[in-house]
Amino acid sequence: MTSPRSLRQLAASSRSFSPLILTLALLATVGVTARPAFGAFSFQRIVNSFTTTPPSEPPTAVYDYVGIPAMSGGGVVFGAKTLGPVIGGAGLYDRIEVGTTAGALTNYAKRVVSPGPNPPIGTIAFFAEDPAISGNQIATRPSAYDGTSYKNQIFTYVAPNSPTNLGGVAWGPPSLYSGSTAYAANKVGINITQIQNTFVDASDPVPGGGGALFQSFTPYGVTFDSYIDYNINYATFMAKWTDAGNVARFGVYRWEKSTDTIVAVADKNVSIPGFPADKFDDNFAFLTTHFDNVSTTGVVQSARPSLAGSTVLFSYNEPFSTPARAGVYRYVNGSLAKVADVTTPNPSSPGFNFRHFEGVSTLGSAHAFVANSVVNNNAALPNSAPAVSIGGGYGIYLDSCGMITEVTRQGKILDGRVISNLEIGSRALTTVKFKYNLAFRAEFTDGTEGIYVASTSSLCYDPIPVLADYRNLFSASLVQLPTDPDIGVPIETTWQTRVQQGLTETPATVGVDFEQSLVGVNGLPGNNPNLIDFTLDSGAVAPEELVLSFSEDMLLEGLRLDQFDELDSLQLTIGGATRLVHFADLHDGMLPLDDLLLAKGKTIGIAWDGANSAGNGFSFNALGYQVVPEPSAALLLVTGLLAVHWRRRAASAAGSP
Repeated sequence: MTSPRSLRQLAASSRSFSPLILTLALLATVGVTARPAFGAFSFQRIVNSFTTTPPSEPPTAVYDYVGIPAMSGGGVVFGAKTLGPVIGGAGLYDRIEVGTTAGALTNYAKRVVSPGPNPPIGTIAFFAEDPAISGNQIATRPSAYDGTSYKNQIFTYVAPNSPTNLGGVAWGPPSLYSGSTAYAANKVGINITQIQNTFVDASDPVPGGGGALFQSFTPYGVTFDSYIDYNINYATFMAKWTDAGNVARFGVYRWEKSTDTIVAVADKNVSIPGFPADKFDDNFAFLTTHFDNVSTTGVVQSARPSLAGSTVLFSYNEPFSTPARAGVYRYVNGSLAKVADVTTPNPSSPGFNFRHFEGVSTLGSAHAFVANSVVNNNAALPNSAPAVSIGGGYGIYLDSCGMITEVTRQGKILDGRVISNLEIGSRALTTVKFKYNLAFRAEFTDGTEGIYVASTSSLCYDPIPVLADYRNLFSASLVQLPTDPDIGVPIETTWQTRVQQGLTETPATVGVDFEQSLVGVNGLPGNNPNLIDFTLDSGAVAPEELVLSFSEDMLLEGLRLDQFDELDSLQLTIGGATRLVHFADLHDGMLPLDDLLLAKGKTIGIAWDGANSAGNGFSFNALGYQVVPEPSAALLLVTGLLAVHWRRRAASAAGSP
């Protein structure tokens, strides 16, 4: 079957977005290859139509359709309908499931299980909208029937069938972060809307609204729609208000907890990136279907905004404008920039640009979105041709490491079937173990559908392809490299090599073994040029050291070291603090650094252990890190320099070997 959610009524729309000035993603350290690994995706099925439900269910229970998923780490939560129960209205789910990338599938909630909890409010009749997940907790919005009416309220679950009713009548789906839940609500009896936990309500003035107050956090007043994403320090939401001329306005806004302030991310007062003379259109509006976050309603629509740190990502489409205006945009540090728009080449369609944009999800340092190209009656047209309709050809795209890459798209084969529709939610993208995981919903031409996770390395900086393309690194002590996305160098880079022999500093060059993917220092005689190791200086160990510094505050997640075995040891210095690292500290070649902060301009030094003369050296293969999501200061605008310094220092005051 094909659910109504798959029917896109899309009209010609335009968006402008400017390419994101690189937000360096988490650098996955999963080994090095001849070319960066972030272009390749693997796919895992979580569930599809006619998959048997979790083991606690009757063996004949199978899925009919599924809703758009949300993801946290390796866990995926989604609403689902099974064959059998009759529930009025497409998109109303009779159960909430959690699957994992480890292969487990658990039912967290079902309809008509028991009276609604804490206190009883009636029997759960169905679930509406997409649920949320954070760690081992989920939040969802069931509709409970108390014998007189249906009440949509927010429940949280920390274990299957162990819910807590948060109370209040919910207008829309919840957002969940570290046990704290936010959702649009209606104060029953006084007809005032608010966003619970309550950072904003109808008594708050609209930024730049001339004294106007917010009216509703469910654009168009549809009680099933709301657009909120929330974390401990910030929230982003969509809202409706009326200006002094009695014209309805819509916009995207962000609230900051520490200052209790609201800023306009996109509304009639904000210029569209790439079109500075043009504001977001007065008809700017956000509308999805009533029962999940699926953009199926056409002309002026957007997906639910996504939030990471203080960064807001959203999509925008404007109907029949000349020039076309449509895109995915990123708000950070008080400024708005495009991630992709109608001037951005679509990597799936050489010679054609993106045209229409739907669901988005961000980590702050990487972004996923759904989009298609310019079409006319479903046929691709050159970018210069006017578009009279927006049709198929949708794909999911990942913006990371300064590049936009295709994850998958309509017409491709997945799970042995042909994709006909793709959708993602605002919490689709996550990171775990130096990988990006992206949860999405797919429909197929045979009428089935399912939930899948696409995974890829988030390695941006890979020394092997850099060395392969920049041979001058082998003959110079200091080389500055330009940005080169083709080989995974997302920003300008500086390499420096040197040898310090006693008190004298002498030049050195990079050493590399391409066949074995080993990187070291080629300096004084007596060492392995393809490893970080040592020579003997008058009988004493003279260690080599690799030093890196960055132009942004970084969270160091892990260090990749090859050829590091039981006899090897190193001195690791981060921000002036030094620790000794042994083989037992590594996990599959990775040294976890647990999101250790490396401040801008400070160094991480990877040096041979001067007390060790038994080991044979190791290779530096990658550093896993993530640009700090700017908590308040300007920390995420990544325009700086990645400086890599190689040097050798003598561990003793003895003379040359």
